[in-house]
Amino acid sequence: MKTVCGTPGYCAPEILRGCAYGPEVDMWSLGIITYILLCGFEPFYDERGDQYMFKRILNCEYDFVSPWWDDVSLNAKDLVKKLIVLDPKKRLTTFQALQHPWVTGKAANFAHMDTAQKKLQEFNARRKLKAAVKAVVASTRLGSASCHNNQDGNKPSQNQPLGPENEAEEKVAEKEAAASLIEIQEAVFQEKMPEEEP
Repeated sequence: MKTVCGTPGYCAPEILRGCAYGPEVDMWSLGIITYILLCGFEPFYDERGDQYMFKRILNCEYDFVSPWWDDVSLNAKDLVKKLIVLDPKKRLTTFQALQHPWVTGKAANFAHMDTAQKKLQEFNARRKLKAAVKAVVASTRLGSASCHNNQDGNKPSQNQPLGPENEAEEKVAEKEAAASLIEIQEAVFQEKMPEEEP
């Protein structure tokens, strides 16, 4: 695919460059969503405007800013670092993300402060995650629908359906992305919510 689509702050560098791209862009977006859920703001946001934000995305310039990241575990940061990677080939795949220790719960648990719960409530993570998932899935659908070419090389009209093989691939990719998002959502809540004592 080569269509430029998606919410600017969530777009992978290869989309902004106008290069061909694949499912790795979804893993980038998953990293952005995870980052936001853990601290409450976008990693590449720049007050000066979109052009500065795009430059930061193209150079993969982001930090784990204190104090927002001070109480976030190293394993959670590790997952984000492995999803928000400039080289698409070096990003985690869906399967690899699902096997990450932070997602599987095999990561060491850390004591959490009351501020972690307050951050989560302020951010209203569940509502924003659902909206972000819908945005990513919708942009993926729109992008893939507009990028598939007919046999003669012309783009299909809006009313023309995708071929069965492309629809099947798209459904599999959607299910994999949804599974990753659900697992990461659960890991975010475990990271942010202190364990109840028996």
